[in-house]
Amino acid sequence: MRHVSVAPAAVAACESAGDLAREQALVARVRAGDRAAFDTLVVTYYDDLRAYVTAFVRSEAEAEELVQEVFLKVWNIRSDWDVHSSLRRYLIAAARHLALDHCRRQRMMHRWATRLRGSEERPAMGTLPSAHQHVAEAELRTVLRRVIDRLPAKCRQVAILRFERQMSRAEIADALGVSLKTVERHIARALRGIRAPLARYLAP
Repeated sequence: MRHVSVAPAAVAACESAGDLAREQALVARVRAGDRAAFDTLVVTYYDDLRAYVTAFVRSEAEAEELVQEVFLKVWNIRSDWDVHSSLRRYLIAAARHLALDHCRRQRMMHRWATRLRGSEERPAMGTLPSAHQHVAEAELRTVLRRVIDRLPAKCRQVAILRFERQMSRAEIADALGVSLKTVERHIARALRGIRAPLARYLAP
């Protein structure tokens, strides 16, 4: 019998096509609401995604939360979920997006904590110099993030422009097309909303 050699590139192409077919079959089952298929998806890709995200956020606990969020989003949109290329690349891209967004938010929260300590509004809310004596900076940022996320939309917008972007009240009023009094009212409301949840961290 004549031996027929197969080029490595051809073998790789066949394996790649086979992997893609298996991935598309798994996607189809998840789209149909197959919980066992979803569990297979998680088991197959969870560890790789966690290692990937950990390189961004430098915290295994936070990486696990973000990876869980990736899979939760997939399950929530399963009926409309569509993957046109590699499933692995899709999940990596989704994880990278969440990780980068998380890092941006963490940096913003750090700036919030720093600027609130020295901001001109500080007398209305106390001081924060002893916060590090009670909790790690990461915990303080987490608390701030949750508080800010709960602020009303317009109030949150004004607060971010004021503290994160360091815009003046007049600049904010001009940018949003509102009066200076409206801006001042939103800033005061934001500070009240922040002060109460952080009361145990503030110096007396």
